[in-house]
Amino acid sequence: MIREVLEIPYGRYDKSQWICRVDGVEAFKGYKNPIHEYVYDNIYYTDVMHILDELPNYDIILLIDVLEHFTKDEGYSLIRSLIKRANKSIIISTPLYPDKQKDYNGNYYEEHKSRWFITDFIEFDYSYKYIPIGNNGAQIFNIFKSDNKNSDKILTQSINLKMSNYDKRNLTIGYFLPHKNLTGGMKMLLENMKSMKKRGHKIYAFLKSGTKEEEVLPSWYSMEVDKEVNVPFEESLGSYINDCDIVIAGWISQLEEVKNCQVPVVYWEQGSEWLFGDYNDLFPNSDVTAGV
Repeated sequence: MIREVLEIPYGRYDKSQWICRVDGVEAFKGYKNPIHEYVYDNIYYTDVMHILDELPNYDIILLIDVLEHFTKDEGYSLIRSLIKRANKSIIISTPLYPDKQKDYNGNYYEEHKSRWFITDFIEFDYSYKYIPIGNNGAQIFNIFKSDNKNSDKILTQSINLKMSNYDKRNLTIGYFLPHKNLTGGMKMLLENMKSMKKRGHKIYAFLKSGTKEEEVLPSWYSMEVDKEVNVPFEESLGSYINDCDIVIAGWISQLEEVKNCQVPVVYWEQGSEWLFGDYNDLFPNSDVTAGV
């Protein structure tokens, strides 16, 4: 397939014309065949975990229907090792529902040992795509090469908040509520609001809603705030926060509305609508709805 995409469309039909280096790893030597010998520049018939230190660097590394054959701990170890060998990224394809599968024709590597979810990759910089296939589907993860050594520095610079200016007085803290449904993430956000209120800070609660009369705080949680603000769907949150010293965003799409504001913004990261949008879509006129 790699040759069909990278060589054949460009008129390089003969092996002597190929310009892309493609190496392969096959754990079970019993699968050795003439096609392997022809299409690969090099092929290693061994457990990939045994040769990680011997592999050269590649622009892209593919793990296609591979990860589910490892335990979670082994899989993480494999990804962390291979990303060091990838100049650009690792592309992983793993089924949404791996079949129950043991060894096959003497090949114990065929056993399925794990099922992977989108949240299993949060330590990496990655993108995700799901491709439905019948009653199952392929999950495609693109794990990008990234340098996390300066992540704390980058986060501090993005917030641009000098705490020495604030640590001797109480703050006015605005919280952007993503919704009012009973969820664990929502409860954590409300608990933080209550905790900051007890410390003497002023707490403003903001909610995108259809009417000015709608209650901002959910009825299932008991707490008081200093100010409740209904923001119409068609208006920007950024135009309502000038009285705040800092605001806490509870949903990733809210960041777009305040990216040009002078008030420092902290994102209360617990996922995003692209991770959990199938559970509850929070925008008006959506085809997806969910009740409390």
